[in-house]
Amino acid sequence: MVNRVKDVWPLTPLQEGLQFHALYDRDAPDVYQVQNFFDLRGRLDAAVLKAAWEALLDRHASLRACFRQPARLDAPVQVIPDRVVLPWRERDLSHLSEADAEAEAHRLAAQEAARRIDLTRPPLLRLLLVRLARERHLLVMTSHHLLMDGWSLFVLRRELAQIYAAGGDAGGLPPATPFADYLAWLAQRDKPAARAAWRAELAGVDEPTLLVPSGPTAPAVDGGYLERTASAELTRALEALAKSADTTLNTVVQAAWGVVLGRLTGRDDVVFGTVVAGRPPELPGVDDMVGLLINNVPVRVRLDPAGTVADLLARLRASQAALLPHQHLGLAEIQRCAGPAARFDTLLAYESYPRDDPGGGPGRDALDIRMNGKSLTHYPLSLAVFPGERLRFGGAYRTDVLTEGFVGDLLERLLDVLAQMAAAPGRPVGDLDVLTRGEVELFRRVNGTDAAAAGAGVAVEALEAVVARHGDRVAVAGDGTRLTYRELWELGLAVAGGLAQRGVTAESRVGVLLPRGADVVVAWLGVLMAGGVFVPLDASAPLDRVRFVVDDAGAGVVVTTGELADLVPAGTPWVTVEELKSRAASHRPQVALHPENAAYLMYTSGSSGVPKGVVVTHRDLAGLALNGGWGDADGVLFHAPHVFDASLFEVWVPLLRGGRVVVAPDGRVDGAVLRRMKADFGLATVHLTAGLFRVLADEDVGVFAGLTEVATGGDVVPVRAVERVLETSPDVRVRHLYGPTEATLCATWRVVEPGEDLGDVVPMGGPLPGRRVFVLDEALRRVPVGVVGELYLAGEGLARGYWDRPALTAERFVACPWGRGSGCTAPGIWCGGPPMGSWCSWAAPTTR
Repeated sequence: MVNRVKDVWPLTPLQEGLQFHALYDRDAPDVYQVQNFFDLRGRLDAAVLKAAWEALLDRHASLRACFRQPARLDAPVQVIPDRVVLPWRERDLSHLSEADAEAEAHRLAAQEAARRIDLTRPPLLRLLLVRLARERHLLVMTSHHLLMDGWSLFVLRRELAQIYAAGGDAGGLPPATPFADYLAWLAQRDKPAARAAWRAELAGVDEPTLLVPSGPTAPAVDGGYLERTASAELTRALEALAKSADTTLNTVVQAAWGVVLGRLTGRDDVVFGTVVAGRPPELPGVDDMVGLLINNVPVRVRLDPAGTVADLLARLRASQAALLPHQHLGLAEIQRCAGPAARFDTLLAYESYPRDDPGGGPGRDALDIRMNGKSLTHYPLSLAVFPGERLRFGGAYRTDVLTEGFVGDLLERLLDVLAQMAAAPGRPVGDLDVLTRGEVELFRRVNGTDAAAAGAGVAVEALEAVVARHGDRVAVAGDGTRLTYRELWELGLAVAGGLAQRGVTAESRVGVLLPRGADVVVAWLGVLMAGGVFVPLDASAPLDRVRFVVDDAGAGVVVTTGELADLVPAGTPWVTVEELKSRAASHRPQVALHPENAAYLMYTSGSSGVPKGVVVTHRDLAGLALNGGWGDADGVLFHAPHVFDASLFEVWVPLLRGGRVVVAPDGRVDGAVLRRMKADFGLATVHLTAGLFRVLADEDVGVFAGLTEVATGGDVVPVRAVERVLETSPDVRVRHLYGPTEATLCATWRVVEPGEDLGDVVPMGGPLPGRRVFVLDEALRRVPVGVVGELYLAGEGLARGYWDRPALTAERFVACPWGRGSGCTAPGIWCGGPPMGSWCSWAAPTTR
């Protein structure tokens, strides 16, 4: 302390918060220690400049404040000495080249910034004057935000120029309005009324609005900053919008940020922070006062998708007007009385500072003073809006939780939403688009695979063409089994004829209750040849499940074995597959089949309720099998229970492509079985559940050697398991599949390459050719990259719906709002990609 104490003041609410953050971690950088740079152009008298700054400290007691916690007091105070010594240093770099001088000046400034300010030792600012050239100097002011706000900085700049022009004498200026007057005004406010107003304003919000839900894990150590500038035309349009809505440009920007924040967080009722000037017009001389008058308060924006932009602005204007008398209440106190609703992690500041001539007036001693500053933020994101002929938007962000790309996209979203609002105030808020141009292009590219599988149509006709070309090729092989395509076809004809005699025709449901084996393939084929719809039945399931599926599907007949016939519900006709096969082969029943005819009816597990039958068409089945992305489909292992749609891949993908189905023996499939199947039958491709894939990768990873492809999915596939397989068998392709039964086995896939960095989760991948995937919000709007939404599937392979459940079908199979296609479905998966990287190709399943 220098000299005697002149005064002791209480802290403003914001000063209390800033002091807390400054003392929270004394070893970390103080995020509220800021630097301002005064670029001085013209001849300079350093002694006069120093005298001018000393006069400013004498003139404004708030600049001499230090902050202490006396033992006898419950709250900290700011102590004002009558005089302080100005910390002042000078460096002459004019002998260096311009580039070297600039670099050295920045190094010196960084040194100053690294020196932490002691809040107990006044003044809480220091000055470094660097001479860069004969008539150019840089003045670096390192100070603490506790002393002053941005408005005060402009007051200081004006007075500095005036005092310097007067030779360092402040006598010509009118007396300064003391900061103590504001503190006295603040003490007279009605706090109970303010608490009630904020409690009412935030009522109904039950959780904080967080752009970064996990939050920073440590004090800020580094920060980034980006700026974007609106065009002059957009700025004028926004000013016109504000005028027509009888509101301010600040309110327009707040509304736009509310829209962007709502889409990024998936909310229609958002809260963020804003900085209010805190300069009450009834307080004389407040505009020329130097000190920390600003305050941070919450802003609530309710987003009615059906309401117009004009409606949104009117509601926000009304709520802001009602809160204006209560903006003095400190944020901590607002949060105490309003609860979690008042918490936020983004701050918006409209920097409406007094604008004046930065020089000191005419004469040879006038200085051209230009200012800019640098600071950190303890919020993940702090947005600043700078009015002018072209609005500027600055984003200060914490680099430990946000990336430069994310913040750049965010500023683009904000500008785009503002442009949409200005162009159409009558537009519904729900129609405002927050996607960046890059995201729109990315979604177009990801879903650009419009071509359906070549030749997709009726599955039986596709197989008939294979039989004509490769009749003597082995189609199905296994222990005790060897069927050529011609033999398979003839057995299918025999089964089809027997079923036709029992009344099976187009769209007739036929239950298939068989153990794993070649007979399943024969039965499925025979049902399709007869025009029927095969309904897989699980012999290992509880009897009630079998009966439910048979009854619900309305199966007219069940194909089974003598041993399993007891499981067929009483009253339902059944026939053994052996009896059907024993018939003489005949011509295909004369049934006209269309690609949109149902091919099979597969029931879901019912884990989320009553099992429901998914109706899949011939086009869907043939399209899956004939998709050009499968690669070599010869030697595919058939081991999945045929009530699961993985069996469709194992049977129909090889058959419709001229490959071989390798039937696994009865019992559990393990490494020993796979090795024997490879040796005896040329096994090349297997589909494994995520659990079996993990077990084999951990316990018997060598079993994958010699395979061409391993497909897996259906649950979380461990990244390390994929890496182990590719490390030991680099020639094997690992294909990660995702898709519900409603999408005909899978809607997305991703082939993982050896050495690829997968991150923490194996990606779901992009859509199959002819299919489309979207991540949408509850209003069926596309969500930005990195935002969690519900996965919707559209295009080829989409099931016809749920059997005999029109209401559920109408609920889950909706009109596709994006691109061509009759509809899309949501399988109940919430997903999203990280802020960086491509969208669908980096999306991972997420449960909400």
